Formats: sequence, C-alpha cells, structure tokens
Amino acid sequence: MSFHTTSSVDYVEDVSPGRGALPPRAWYASSDAKSLSLNGSWRFRLSATADAEDDSFAADGYDAGNWAEVRVPGHWVLQGHGSPIYTNHLYPFSVDPPRVPTENPTGDHLRIFDLPDDWPALTDGGSVLRFDGVESCARVWLNGTDIGEFKGSRLPHEFAVGHLLKPT
Repeated sequence: MSFHTTSSVDYVEDVSPGRGALPPRAWYASSDAKSLSLNGSWRFRLSATADAEDDSFAADGYDAGNWAEVRVPGHWVLQGHGSPIYTNHLYPFSVDPPRVPTENPTGDHLRIFDLPDDWPALTDGGSVLRFDGVESCARVWLNGTDIGEFKGSRLPHEFAVGHLLKPT
C-alpha cells in the first residue's frame, strides 16, 4: 500500500473544511478493533512554496528513493528540514486570508506499507485511515486515488479506505 499527503495552493486557499473525510466521532484508544500504526519512517520532500512541486508522487509505484526520511509523528523542522517559525505578536508574513503567502514551506510525505494477510478490510471493506494531528492541512491519496483533504490543525480526521486496500 502507498499513502501520500501534500499541499497545493488551490486547496489551501479554499475556505471549506475539506472533502472526503468521515463525520467527526468519538474514538477510544482501548478499542479491540484491529489497527495498524503508520508511525515511523516516511519519505519526505520539502518545497519552499505550496505550489512548487507537482502531485505526480501520488501515482501508484512512484519511486521516492531519493527523498529524505522523517519520523512520523514529528515535526520536519525539528528533523533538519527548514526552520521553526515562532511568533509572539508579529507574523513573519503578510496576513491576507484566504490567500497563502508565496513563501510557504510545504512537505510531501509518502509511506509504503503492507497489510497483514488476515486484515479484516480485505473482506469487509470497513477500514478507516485516521490522522491524529496534522499541522495546518493535508491532501491524501491511497494507492494512487485522491481520497480527500482536510484543514484544522492537529484535529483528528478519518477516511473510509477499505475499498482501496489491496492484498499483498
């Protein structure tokens, strides 16, 4: 399986909360539902602007072997990519919502993973892809299919993905 997130100016400047995500719901970490953590090493590409790179990496089979690696969960700026931006009262860029500044560092993330042979989604289609804390916003693809986008820094977002999972 391959999983990707990225940004582009068109969707970032759209003031909607996103598309494709399931409605918010209560979630309990102590559930007995089968789960697979995608935490760990991800391929990563940093662009100086939100529209600097194309989305060709979302295609199934893309080779990101020359990309850097970052740990997820984590902050790329604390892993040697870009610089942290802190402010206590003056923004380091012009504020003109919903327009995004040209200089807007954007990270593309890619993760390839295998499901266990007995993964229930391969028979019942009920798998959910959950994000617990993306900063700012994200566009999401799974196996080359654009499944949605979301905004809301560090809020949980979920996508129904069982229909896109493939046996290994």
